[in-house]
Amino acid sequence: MHNGQQTCMGFLIVHKEHVFDATMGKVAVTPEQAAEHNRVYDECHVKGLDDCEVGQGGTFYMNRTTKVVSSFMGTVIGTIKPGTKHLLERKGRTYRIKKGEGESVFVKRVA
Repeated sequence: MHNGQQTCMGFLIVHKEHVFDATMGKVAVTPEQAAEHNRVYDECHVKGLDDCEVGQGGTFYMNRTTKVVSSFMGTVIGTIKPGTKHLLERKGRTYRIKKGEGESVFVKRVA
């Protein structure tokens, strides 16, 4: 609840026993609740990619040295296909990696 309304939060950040959401700022959540929230939210984020249709995708992160794509929480999505600069295969599906800012990339299903 935030200001008396149910609210969906993104990933939560814990700093010195305080918990913060990117949109709402400080929230009344314990660090333990934040850890569980982030675990479940991460699972849903990855499942959303696995279940998406061609043309859909999501934002993930890529280590530009190792070419490993992962979620915000570090769940490995996959590695850029050898011989390509921007294709990733996962669970029989092909995704195109589009550059974002910094280490952020958009992973879009193409097949």
